[in-house]
Amino acid sequence: GGKVFHITDEDGLIRDDTGDRAFLPQGDGSVWIGTGKGASHLLKPELVLQRPLFAAAIEDAQYGGRSLLGGGTIDWSQATPSIRFSALTFRNSHELLYHSQLLGFDAAETVGKGPAMSYPRLPPGSYTFRVYAEDTGNGALSAPAELTFELTPPWWRTGWAEALAIAFVLGLIAVLWYLLHQALLAQQRKLQKMVEQRTAELQKQANHDSLTGLLNRRALLNALSQEIDRVSRHKTELCVAIIDLDHFKRINDTFGHLAGDETLCQVAARLVSVSRISAARTTDIIGRYGGEEFLVIFREARYSLGVERCESIRQAICERPIRYQNEEITVTCSIGLAWAHHPPEPVAKLL
Repeated sequence: GGKVFHITDEDGLIRDDTGDRAFLPQGDGSVWIGTGKGASHLLKPELVLQRPLFAAAIEDAQYGGRSLLGGGTIDWSQATPSIRFSALTFRNSHELLYHSQLLGFDAAETVGKGPAMSYPRLPPGSYTFRVYAEDTGNGALSAPAELTFELTPPWWRTGWAEALAIAFVLGLIAVLWYLLHQALLAQQRKLQKMVEQRTAELQKQANHDSLTGLLNRRALLNALSQEIDRVSRHKTELCVAIIDLDHFKRINDTFGHLAGDETLCQVAARLVSVSRISAARTTDIIGRYGGEEFLVIFREARYSLGVERCESIRQAICERPIRYQNEEITVTCSIGLAWAHHPPEPVAKLL
């Protein structure tokens, strides 16, 4: 039905691995699934696909040593509100993302895996903290949890006190209020910028290989799926190349694993470099497919053009040795090329 379900040993599988020919439906509605440790027999698979709804919960909320649970009114101080929350589910806890927002303070939701938030120098006012969980493995969202509280200003910030102070020192109060307001706005912008920077860092870490800095396997497969859809919709063409460094184990055995890592990094740099010259276009997609294998997607490319670009890549990789400390490491590669046109082959078959 257009949905993807992540079925694990929590659903009854003996082990969480299987093959593309290890699925056998029975006439009685049950299903056999072969795994690495044996066959699992799901008697009623429809029950596995019925994901129960779950909810988010606020476990604890503190402000200056006082609990915010239950809401209510608390005198404002320089304390930092801290809120801990969780999702009431035991499924796929490692794939949960929390979406949280302090209404009246945050301009947008904060998304992360950490089940806690704090708000330094929160000004007085009425606030509602809202959080819900996202099960990324099954595409499910929890019911939200909310906590409403109010931080009342001290007596010297009440209406009558301010009116009395304005009557005597109108100019001074105006200046102090302006400076305080600007400081709070600057702090809010700083916190928002830190959240945006951290979110961008997490997104980059999720989509890039930590060693070479190229796209990782998951990001490559997502990009390839999108390009296959593009070929199908617009009746265009594309080529896909997998580049395998020859006898890479010999490099590790002869020069050490650090030399192997340096070889992968320098080859990745050469792949990026060749994409910036006429031999290839900057619209091509490059990433580390796994181990010593790299994958390149040539968008809107005929087969003959894909062959030319592969030859340019081969020359860029092999034209000079890799330098590591005082050693020169000769590197060659083998390249497999596949061509897709309308109607395209499935991703798995193309690879």
